[in-house]
Amino acid sequence: MKTPILILGAGGFAEDVFDIAMDTEQFDVIGFACDAGRDTLPETLLGKPVYWLEDVISTLPDGTQVVPGMGSAKRSTGLKFCSDAGLHLANVIHPTARVSSRAHLGQGIVIGPQSTISIGCRLSDGVIINRGVTIGHHTQLHTCATVAPGANVAGNVVIMDGATIGVGANVIEKITVGPGAMVGSGSVVVKNVDAGVTVVGIPAKPLIKNENK
Repeated sequence: MKTPILILGAGGFAEDVFDIAMDTEQFDVIGFACDAGRDTLPETLLGKPVYWLEDVISTLPDGTQVVPGMGSAKRSTGLKFCSDAGLHLANVIHPTARVSSRAHLGQGIVIGPQSTISIGCRLSDGVIINRGVTIGHHTQLHTCATVAPGANVAGNVVIMDGATIGVGANVIEKITVGPGAMVGSGSVVVKNVDAGVTVVGIPAKPLIKNENK
């Protein structure tokens, strides 16, 4: 029997997560849920209902799990709300991804197609690994970190809470990317990145201080 899951979010990435979940053949997506933009929510997405999170949380079928389908900072808030409500967070991993049996995964994790998670890696709750990503040995991704499509993260890297590695970026070994930091698309990171800083270029250099940090 397939596990019922609710996807948090109703944007383009939520559709990606739906697609990954369907490809696993392990899940039955019962709908999407949001906690922002209530007046503009569509009634359905991909043929599934779109709910207001607070309205649906107490009416879900027994055994329903939750998975994030948003790339924003609100991911941690939504996952905490669901966890506090007693819902289990599902890990949705595409069947073409290669995840080492010696890696440690938390909960509420999405791993896209053709991605590789190497030996000794630790992925905390709410981490999103998009398609075609490589994560080197013993790298740590902290809560709600995001790695965008095609990025290459070397071994012994630490990516802190809420940090984002952009499309096609490269992070060399033993680098720390601070909480809330952002690595721009196509950048090559050769030095540690401070909390809340956006870095871009080859080699990556600071651009701006994120306004919410």
